[in-house]
Amino acid sequence: DVEWSTLNDNHAEQNGGAIFNVGVLKVVGSRIDNNTAGENGGGIANGNESKDKMLVKGHDEAGSVEIFKTAIVGNRAGENGGGVFSSGGFVKIVMSIIKENTACENGGGIYARNTDLDLE
Repeated sequence: DVEWSTLNDNHAEQNGGAIFNVGVLKVVGSRIDNNTAGENGGGIANGNESKDKMLVKGHDEAGSVEIFKTAIVGNRAGENGGGVFSSGGFVKIVMSIIKENTACENGGGIYARNTDLDLE
């Protein structure tokens, strides 16, 4: 779990500028800002959607992400999901702020493909 933390100014060449998840992740009362990813999920990437790589079962599959009372601000992705990216799995976002994120392709704030997405 990530609780009452700040994750900022991080970079990933591929996915998940601040966090790359393939398991179970809970983020509470935190700030995820100014992170970058060369591919997907400038702030958080849940799973990996790569056109060029063969996915390894259990290694790149999406998991479960729950985000509560968290600010996801000013993150950037070279492809999809500037703030949050998910390819499969489950994502629940409650009472959170997602703003000023950018993606070069789709979903500046949130990109969710084949994902059970719950926004409250």
